[in-house]
Amino acid sequence: WVATQELQFTLGYKPLDMYKTFNVDCVANLKDYSEEIRKVRELCDLECLKDKQLLRNILSLWKEIKALRESQGFIATNAKIFIYKEETDFAKEDKEWQQRIKSTYNERKEEAMSAYEILQKEYYNELAAWKLKSRDTKKAKKEGAEEVEVLPPKPVAPVKPPLSSLLNEIQSNATTCRKIPGDPIVKIELSHTSPITPIEECPLTEQKRRKDIQKSTCYGKFFYNNSEVTRTPNMTLTSDFTLNFNESIYLQVVHWPESIKFELWNSKERMSEIFVAVPPNDRHTDNAELETLEFSSSEKVTCSNSTAVGSGVTDTSDGKILLTTGRLTCTTAWVKDANGKILAPARSDISANFGRGDPIHSIGAKSLSDMNKVIQWISDAKLDPNDPRNAPLLHLMSKAHRDGPSEGKYFRLDHLEKQTYFSTSEELENDRRFKLLNLRAQGVPECKPMKMVPLYSSEVTHFEYVSSDKEEKISLKEEGNVFERHRAAMQQYLADIQAKIASRSRQVKVVHELSDVVVEEQVPDISTLGRSIAKLLEPRHPLRPQRKERKKVTNQAVGISAVDLLINVSQAQCLPIRRNITQDTRLGNDPNMTRSTVLLRPFVEVTFQRSSRVTHVADGPNPHWNQELVCPLTVVNNDYSASNLRQISDIVYFNVFDEIIIDILADDRLRDTNIHQRLERRWLGSFQIPFSTIYLNSRIEGKFKLNVPSTLIGYNKDHGQQPQLLHDPNPLMALSPNAADKNSYLSIFITVEPPLAPQTPLREIFDSNEEVRLIRASALWENQFNEKFQTRRARNLVTDVNGKSVFITRYITAQNPPAYLIPEERKECQTLPAMQKVAKFVSLIPYYHDSIAFSGSCDIWATSDLFLKMLAGDEEEHAILLCNYFIYMGIDAYVVIGVGIPEGETCYVLTKQIDGCILWNPSTGDFHPQARSYHSLVTVSYLFNHENIWANIQPYDDPGRLDFNIRSTKLWRPFFTKAASQLSTIQTSRLEYIETNTAAIATLESNLEKMLMDKIMEWRERHVTRWNRHCRVVLRELLPRLEAGTLSEEDQLNAMSDLLNSHHVTGFPINMRYTDASTIIETVYSSNVHVAEDPGVEFALTVYIHPYPNNVLSVWIYVGTLVKKY
Repeated sequence: WVATQELQFTLGYKPLDMYKTFNVDCVANLKDYSEEIRKVRELCDLECLKDKQLLRNILSLWKEIKALRESQGFIATNAKIFIYKEETDFAKEDKEWQQRIKSTYNERKEEAMSAYEILQKEYYNELAAWKLKSRDTKKAKKEGAEEVEVLPPKPVAPVKPPLSSLLNEIQSNATTCRKIPGDPIVKIELSHTSPITPIEECPLTEQKRRKDIQKSTCYGKFFYNNSEVTRTPNMTLTSDFTLNFNESIYLQVVHWPESIKFELWNSKERMSEIFVAVPPNDRHTDNAELETLEFSSSEKVTCSNSTAVGSGVTDTSDGKILLTTGRLTCTTAWVKDANGKILAPARSDISANFGRGDPIHSIGAKSLSDMNKVIQWISDAKLDPNDPRNAPLLHLMSKAHRDGPSEGKYFRLDHLEKQTYFSTSEELENDRRFKLLNLRAQGVPECKPMKMVPLYSSEVTHFEYVSSDKEEKISLKEEGNVFERHRAAMQQYLADIQAKIASRSRQVKVVHELSDVVVEEQVPDISTLGRSIAKLLEPRHPLRPQRKERKKVTNQAVGISAVDLLINVSQAQCLPIRRNITQDTRLGNDPNMTRSTVLLRPFVEVTFQRSSRVTHVADGPNPHWNQELVCPLTVVNNDYSASNLRQISDIVYFNVFDEIIIDILADDRLRDTNIHQRLERRWLGSFQIPFSTIYLNSRIEGKFKLNVPSTLIGYNKDHGQQPQLLHDPNPLMALSPNAADKNSYLSIFITVEPPLAPQTPLREIFDSNEEVRLIRASALWENQFNEKFQTRRARNLVTDVNGKSVFITRYITAQNPPAYLIPEERKECQTLPAMQKVAKFVSLIPYYHDSIAFSGSCDIWATSDLFLKMLAGDEEEHAILLCNYFIYMGIDAYVVIGVGIPEGETCYVLTKQIDGCILWNPSTGDFHPQARSYHSLVTVSYLFNHENIWANIQPYDDPGRLDFNIRSTKLWRPFFTKAASQLSTIQTSRLEYIETNTAAIATLESNLEKMLMDKIMEWRERHVTRWNRHCRVVLRELLPRLEAGTLSEEDQLNAMSDLLNSHHVTGFPINMRYTDASTIIETVYSSNVHVAEDPGVEFALTVYIHPYPNNVLSVWIYVGTLVKKY
């Protein structure tokens, strides 16, 4: 620091004047020197800290050894440590100490002030821009502009860095890392002079151990080019576990050796394998020096007849696994002849012989006909240069590049091949029939089911449809916005991963079962007959019918247009009820507000593939329908194969409407004799289920939560309760089991008729980098659990994007969420509002099921950074990311595996709070306290975090009845006997986030709004569609507050008071994650907002997109209708 200050004085440079124009290069070099000095000081502090810790650990270990020797009463090793203390000059060290602290303080102070000045200058620039924009906004408001841009918040001035605590921080760090002035310098010396206790003075157990060591013998095997050459005699272990072979092995060789290996064996099995380097040409017996090669082995060695610990087993004292480790001292050299010539063989010409090092022999060939093709194959294969097996091939390629191409001496059999061609390659590529055959071979859905292909290209008409469809999709991706291009790139990346997984699955061993080869009915035996007789004696419950499992039909037996969706709509609970809002009455101002005599007339509409089915109209907020609906399933070219059905991306939409009867009789004199009414529908709520989920689970039954907006104009979902904010001021009250559940639910049963057998996932043994013993223990643990609990399924190993099996605990680690989503204080991070913000961010990442991404081949688990990059994943990716966020926030979190509604096998996140456990649905952002009666998670099979995996061995699996005390082995069975922190994580320690382009957001908002308005006018082609611009502006101001959760129902009605006084207004907001434009269009279409028959109806629609990092978008759509009051 002193040197840099002198240089600053010489240059005339002041620390606070960072923008002088002279001596720019010198100033830049000065900054670099200061930065290098700071980094060197930090590294020095770190090394000093490591030295102190190492010294402390050595002394602590030596104390433990001495204590163990005293407790045992004997000494078994000759190790001894001498400790020396060297006194120091306190005055000199204290002076250096103070000078170091002062220089560090000046450096840190200068850095902080420089950063503060930069922030202050940026603040002044932003403030000037804000003031200019504020004047423009005020001017626009005075001029009465229709749309005024929203003024951003005023910039906040930077806070001056606190320098008072900086000195204490530096002193504390110096005390921790450096030696304190006056403390002596401690030096240690290891010696092997400690006397070993004679065997006759040792206890019987130690005597037995030493006798066992004397009986232990080992020998070595010497291998040359993987062939055993000789063995050493059996040697006895000494007391310090050494073997003295003192063997010299002489070999006469002709060719250059490929490998030299030494294996260490005991009396039963091999203990270790050590590779010795081949000596260079110039090393001979006169100049060769001994080399020390370290080795280790995981082979298990036990000593059951004595107190010896053994090797490869777990030490009961500290839980560590002791492995066989050691050092081999040896040397290799060439011998000289009588004339002093080194007798080393010359390196053989690799391209001339067909021996063991021949490149052609290494790839399994016996001869070759064209060397140039071999060279080209080697170049295209991208061989690993570090693999010694590829050395001959790489040497051959380098030799070919050096010497140039060579023509082989051979003759061609196809020299007249070109004369026999019927057409050129260009003509084949442009032939329509040939293209159609290629598309069918590639499995394109439009062409795969085709059995007959026209004989002539002129007769191919279906290809025009296929090619135009593909070109249209490509043009949309190229001309779309940046988010569409990102989604298109993600699709291509998923396709590459799918190809990689498929390629790897072809190389691994496929596990076949009898049912894969033989399809037959089960032969009745005594057990099946006994169960049939027992069923006859069971009590009958005619009023409680139970559904029976139906026999699944193979996909080949399905006829044309023979598949339907059977949907049984049972009942609904807690639907919003109507309210009357007159011209002078608003919600919250009049507690005695009037209500309509008819609370509700609800019905359910199911939409699938633009085909709709409706139930009859019921009465009240808790209606019962118990009605069956049938929706036909339409597939391309009637291809009902399992691979094609799994890739159907259509969604089944369930919408609940309120039927309103409008009296349109104009003449009151005819009211006694005439009836003229119009039926209108008001949207109340909805939810959706992908068809792939229904197909994979065969059937889905349960109670589903309706997505009802927080504010629904004209309806009250609190059933007379006071309106509240979207985020309760006291959110912890929501965790109480006695808290009122204000959600609406719909009970349904849905299945496929006939029941199709889903495609069986690949039962393959993928490659893995995990230890073999852990893989075997995992298979045994899974089989024992799955056999005991037939309805539960445990899985410890999953497949990553590289097609390798890894333990699921490696996916869990603390990962940072976006900085602005969590508070700065640690305690506030563990509050429910902070957790909800993080859960909402995770739920906004697009959902993409593996059955669609990888055609049902297997379930792929991606890491969090890849998940955020692709913006596509299913339940496990969402759950892992949310769990890692919670762990980073200091929350005790776990990933729960079970069965949910409607997902089937799914992943949730469990957090343990002071008030109880909470289950989080990472795909939707919803949470359910464990004590609540309703859970979208039906069963729990097992859970895991970064430490261990716990299987549920309780007699029940309902999450509301489970005890999540994982420390109790009677309730939860752990896989690891100790913490799995020894397994390193495959996740990145810190996630990097990219800011979303605000200009692209504005463009996307405008495009979506225009697209939806065009679609509504297209859906209403028989009617005139009018747009209310004033209502659009009002609704546009409400959406940002809805996203922030600061808008109450009362505030919304107050903002729309002018419209409510002059119009009958109905409308609702829709919030969803952004995947693509077609999904948003289908969601708006399923709400039937365009079905309005009133001739004077006006529409209002606005779109707001709230950006999150990494192009994660929260889309808000507010749509409504207005009819003037007469």
